[in-house]
Amino acid sequence: MKLIFTFLILSSSFLIILHGGHEAFFTIESSSEGWILSTKMEQGDLEEELKKNGYSTGNLAAGLNAYLKDKLSIKVDGTELQLTFESSFTEKGYLHSKYSLTPVVEDISEMEIENHCFEGFDHNYFNLVTVRVSGVEVSYKMTDERPLIVHKFE
Repeated sequence: MKLIFTFLILSSSFLIILHGGHEAFFTIESSSEGWILSTKMEQGDLEEELKKNGYSTGNLAAGLNAYLKDKLSIKVDGTELQLTFESSFTEKGYLHSKYSLTPVVEDISEMEIENHCFEGFDHNYFNLVTVRVSGVEVSYKMTDERPLIVHKFE
């Protein structure tokens, strides 16, 4: 009995460690279609976050759309970009979504990203934001303590 109890404690601890560092992925890139925001979020985490904040979970993509409009701001040279939902799919427990960003700005000098997604969700949670614009690729780890990034393009 003691051995079974020890095994259960160890396996529970292992699962917590294995799932302890949650993250959501955001990619902002320019393409032939214009500017695109792609997201990848674990479905269970997203459902929990949407419920906690009063957003619909009946259709995760629709709930995420409303959530992002409230929690994510992307500005280029002072102009806030608008998100328009394009598509989504689920794969291996993750919701992948794609949004167009308008207006498209050609010669940019500065991008400001303010990301309050999953704030207070878990102290290990972070948003990994990758920017692929104007020949630049850079990634930022955004947390509750670091919700704002200003990237200068040279």
